[in-house]
Amino acid sequence: MAAMTWMPDAEKALSRVPAWVRHRAARKVEKRVLEQGRHQVTLADVEEAEKRFRAMLAGKSPAEIQQTIPQDNTPAAQVLVVETCHGAASDCPNLLADVEAWGRAIEEWATRERASERLRARIDGDQVLYHHKFRISVAGCPNACSRPQIADVGLIACVKPTVASSDCTACGVCARACPDRAITVADAPPAFARELCLGCSRCRDACPKHCIGLSQPEIRVVMGGKLGRHPRLGQVVGQAPNLDAVLGVLNDVITTYSRRDVPNQRFSDFWAALPPDGRVAAAWLGESQPVRTSD
Repeated sequence: MAAMTWMPDAEKALSRVPAWVRHRAARKVEKRVLEQGRHQVTLADVEEAEKRFRAMLAGKSPAEIQQTIPQDNTPAAQVLVVETCHGAASDCPNLLADVEAWGRAIEEWATRERASERLRARIDGDQVLYHHKFRISVAGCPNACSRPQIADVGLIACVKPTVASSDCTACGVCARACPDRAITVADAPPAFARELCLGCSRCRDACPKHCIGLSQPEIRVVMGGKLGRHPRLGQVVGQAPNLDAVLGVLNDVITTYSRRDVPNQRFSDFWAALPPDGRVAAAWLGESQPVRTSD
């Protein structure tokens, strides 16, 4: 078989590809050239590959792109990934908490506790693939645009409404604004069905008398979601008063998971296999509510 050669301008274009993906990109280009019955890579081949790659990853940041590329299974591999919603960057009116600060705090905790390395030790093979990653998704409101329901762990900012009854006129505007149908108004003050309320700010924003207030942001914790051949929505396991409480739960969960003697088992499958009382993180979070399944 003839050796594969590269035209000088093709090699120059390849040199501009980030080092961490350059070798893999070269192999992809060469494979496509071979499939066409040729043995020389031209600049047009490299440019075509770049167009396909950019189209596939349109809108993704360099960090997000790097997460999709297989990595060598070494201590340098990043297995734990923190994803936050873009509410702050887009000036989202629904944003309830500083999710970027939460994301930084989680990453600092993960570094301090060597969480990524503990998770990497479970991977049996010489590469860390996309589905090996342990994803923590942080959403700034119950709209959950960062898709925490399909992450290994989802953290959703939420609040609890309170009413100053002396100012309430029982107009019913809050009930009509509630997307969860969690408010009924027979008289002042309105009644909130806490089991239905997901904790957004719509009622507060709609009230013409400004008599609805909101608590400090809390964190609804969801665990065990995944995509793939057998997708599964995560389960709501509790509501934490602050991020410190969540980090304590994460540490316990990752410790238990990393000690599980089932190499390459995805966290969602591990979580689903636990007995129901083993999945109740509410006890750790200081809650009494049971697990609410999402599927």
